[in-house]
Amino acid sequence: MAIALGLFLPLVWLLLTVVKLFFWIPIQNFEQLFHWPLLWLILGAGLLSWLLSGDRPR
Repeated sequence: MAIALGLFLPLVWLLLTVVKLFFWIPIQNFEQLFHWPLLWLILGAGLLSWLLSGDRPR
């Protein structure tokens, strides 16, 4: 579950980035608010879920 979540979240971010490129919304504050914090949050969540799944006893 954690591995699936760690793989799924970056794909969602990538999909949102592609959608943003195709359907450009020229709101700079919206862009600055969501772009980098969302990227680091998703990467951090993916890394954390990967580490937690690795520490689980078999």
